Amino acid sequence: MGLSVACAVLRGEPPTVFLAEDLDALHWTLATEVVARARDQDWPEPVRAQVRDALLAERWADAVLAWMDHAEVVVDVYPSVEVASVGDRSVAAAELQFTPLFTSGS
Repeated sequence: MGLSVACAVLRGEPPTVFLAEDLDALHWTLATEVVARARDQDWPEPVRAQVRDALLAERWADAVLAWMDHAEVVVDVYPSVEVASVGDRSVAAAELQFTPLFTSGS
């Protein structure tokens, strides 16, 4: 089995992609690199306090979720994405024989 990473796509023009070794590291990255740097001048004080409290308590996922709820931003999070490597190509020809394209029909 290959390397697996956590991935997030911050929708926008252009979209921004974040990769991390696991979901906890991804939440930390989003919280510190996106949420903490977000412009919050239009947020109500209770929202600002909720996000600040979550960040200070190192509840990274809570901070990201609170931010998403009020910033009208969509972040797609994928907890496990397999990363292809050059080594995977060495068995590709053998594996192709067992795919539906090669096993169905004539």
